[in-house]
Amino acid sequence: IVCSSQEESYGRGATTAANIINADSTVVIDVDYGNTPDVDKKICGILGKGPTIALSVETDRRLTKKLISLTDEKELPAKVVLNPTSTGTNANHYVNSETGIPTVAVGIPQRNMHTPLEVINTKDVEYAATLISKYILDQYEIK
Repeated sequence: IVCSSQEESYGRGATTAANIINADSTVVIDVDYGNTPDVDKKICGILGKGPTIALSVETDRRLTKKLISLTDEKELPAKVVLNPTSTGTNANHYVNSETGIPTVAVGIPQRNMHTPLEVINTKDVEYAATLISKYILDQYEIK
């Protein structure tokens, strides 16, 4: 587990970790745009309706499909969001590391991003934790 910050200013923590740990894959967890009147519905989650799963050039297609299929199999709430160029997270630092680590990105929908009054629904944190734990158990065939 790597806890890092500064993804919006060079991602030094994630870049360093990616080049040191040489992981099989990564799950990047961050906040994501929540439903707000002035935000495109294709790129935002809905507070209280589960995490977002990024579909992006930065995310691994096979692992992302697996994550999405788990939401169906386990009846877990989540929304696929389109991030055509970037997820805005540390995902790109793992993908572009020396070894090119396959990455998926899960977001907690948040309203009012980058303001003093950011808002999330704690149910989305629980839904994300459940989805990620099921994903890890499935990836490593842990029963």
